[in-house]
Amino acid sequence: SEGWLDGNPRFLAEAFDSCLIAKRDPTRHLLHPLFFGTLNRSWDERSRFARAFGAVPFLNGGLFEPHAIERHHRLRLPAEYWQDAFAALVDHVEVTLDANADDGRVTPELLGRVFEGVMHPIERKQQGAFFTPPALVDVLLRQTLACHLAPKLCRSEAAIESALEDPDGELRRILLDVTVLDPAVGSGAFLVGALGLLHGPGPRHPARVRHLVTRRLFGVDRHPGAVRLCELRLWLEVLRAMRGRPAGRVPPLPNLDARVRAGDALIDPLYGTAIGTAAARGIRARHLAILGAHGASKRAAIADAHRTERAAVLRALREQEEVIDREIAELIAAARAPTLFGDRPRVGRAQRRDIDARRRQRSQLRAERRRLVRDTTAMPFAINAAFAPITVGRAGFDLVIGNPPWVRAEQLPVATRDALATRYRWWRGGSGLGWRHLPDLSVAFIERGFGLLAPGGTLAFLVPAKLATAGYASACRSALTARSTIHRVADLGNDPRAGFEATTYPLAIIASRRLPPAGHTVRLGLRSSDPAQPQAAWSESSGWLTASPDAQRIAARLAREHPRLSDFITPQLGVKTGANTAFLDPPDELREWCRPAVRGRDVRPFTATAGALLLWPADARGRPWHALPPALAEHFGGEMARLQRRADQHGGPWWQLFRTRAATAPHRVVWRDLAPDLQAAVIHDTRVVPLNSCYVAAVSSATVAESLAAWLNASPIRAIARMRAEPAAGGCARFAARTLGALPLPREGLGHP
Repeated sequence: SEGWLDGNPRFLAEAFDSCLIAKRDPTRHLLHPLFFGTLNRSWDERSRFARAFGAVPFLNGGLFEPHAIERHHRLRLPAEYWQDAFAALVDHVEVTLDANADDGRVTPELLGRVFEGVMHPIERKQQGAFFTPPALVDVLLRQTLACHLAPKLCRSEAAIESALEDPDGELRRILLDVTVLDPAVGSGAFLVGALGLLHGPGPRHPARVRHLVTRRLFGVDRHPGAVRLCELRLWLEVLRAMRGRPAGRVPPLPNLDARVRAGDALIDPLYGTAIGTAAARGIRARHLAILGAHGASKRAAIADAHRTERAAVLRALREQEEVIDREIAELIAAARAPTLFGDRPRVGRAQRRDIDARRRQRSQLRAERRRLVRDTTAMPFAINAAFAPITVGRAGFDLVIGNPPWVRAEQLPVATRDALATRYRWWRGGSGLGWRHLPDLSVAFIERGFGLLAPGGTLAFLVPAKLATAGYASACRSALTARSTIHRVADLGNDPRAGFEATTYPLAIIASRRLPPAGHTVRLGLRSSDPAQPQAAWSESSGWLTASPDAQRIAARLAREHPRLSDFITPQLGVKTGANTAFLDPPDELREWCRPAVRGRDVRPFTATAGALLLWPADARGRPWHALPPALAEHFGGEMARLQRRADQHGGPWWQLFRTRAATAPHRVVWRDLAPDLQAAVIHDTRVVPLNSCYVAAVSSATVAESLAAWLNASPIRAIARMRAEPAAGGCARFAARTLGALPLPREGLGHP
């Protein structure tokens, strides 16, 4: 599209036609020579055959290098394959370096959507990989830079945000010195967005772009394909700064192998372990050697850098082992030190826990170090080594940004959950049982990102909106509230820029690694006109409420002046089967053993209509029968193995139902777990069973049940419940027991006519 292939925009199509006419192999006689012998070699290194392509620039950058698979297998594809590919792509698709083109041409931004497109939908869901819309990236980064730079330049956030449109000399110098890390970089949307803002408006300056790409922008991702796409997008930004130049004046692209890395940002062998300054200097020198190398010299430079990083990791692991050995010895000595009277006390339970925790940590470090010593080809990824010039030389990154994976705990392997729980204090389960009380993976990314910031650095993440209220995120919220200056907490559920394909809504968090000044307020949106909330008001709150401050003040006053619902009533989930296909809506011949069942979708304000039938192999109180009638035994027989594997099956008959006590009470109020608003009803028929898509409250009388349902359906109470509830997809919220239990309930309200 830029005419850099010998000045001919139809270079590829015409060269391919020439191959077909001459009956040559397009792979061997066009693509390999063009990519690996021309675009990846300087003019004086090209063969006579490659020079025949004409004026083609030497781009380098690792973009036009044979992959290890290609070198090993020497793949060949039939001419018919290339004929179809050229007909579908080269002849019909126009590409451009113009990021803002809206005329149907393929732009660099579309490569981000390519990353989603090449992943299987199940893999995307498991890895939480979703493309972030550029408009949302831009507004979040602008707000982040304004919050980060305002105290450094002694200007207001609004002044900084305005100045980004036309930076003065002081601001431009600081922008070019900002270091940025995306620990789950994906296809590079946030790094490309940061590049545009740090560069400043107007025509791209090639030297400035190259400086930012090679010295200030860093990324990590577990998916190697994402890493390659991120590199490609950054290379295209470098090329975009050189538009209009003739091919002979296009300098080689920089290698980004040391700037965008494939690896796990959460679990690496050096978590919590620093490397020395001398090692960091050695790594920096080898990374600089990679930038401009190509061919064999580049491979040698990368191998040298990997050896240096590996040696630094081994040395740091050994030193950390020695530190832990000393700590264990000191703890044991302190615990066994004689008292004033000469007694030798026994080691206490708390002391034993501390010693055991350090021993486990030492065992993990030792196992990792021995593995690396045994396997000399293993190349561990460790952020403190991979980005040592920043983590050591500058004490951390200025900005840690991104849209980390939103992955529920149950989708993670057990070993990963255990490793995260060991490393991250904020990644702890909430009170209660079940998957919903285990953290989302994004909580671990917040703690990791916060730890990678330099003092005064700023974190900006898009995370699930439920993190603002979920019980499992309480440790994360508490730590950020106490240890950071929180600038923005913005629920983007109704923001048109947040066009996610994820099944939950995003929450934007911007926080700096410094204590909040007295009277600091948190903006509850990404606009300067959005309301603000005193950060101190969140110190004792169970969640970050993003409703208007006026609404929060009313709710807080009611909470102070009245008891809580949980002081009188204990909400519980309805009956759980653990295998709905075995229990719900059985064949007609089994109806005599069924009860009517109410699901969440069957509940409306003041009305609950049984919409299903539930097999009930139990007595009136829900206690399972000792034996099954022959017809039920035959029905359940094929399901026995599955029923025995249910998560709640810890003894008792394998056909039992769970959580039946409250659900079989004479007087019950139920409400939908998932709904747009709180919707409650009374179940009068004692045979009707609420299922676990409802919550149920057992009360003492029909009068109390009616008054409680009326109270829960009242508009002010609905509004307070919605404020505190966890947001969910489709405009709904989760009205869990903790949320309802915190609602105000006047003592005289229960049973009032």
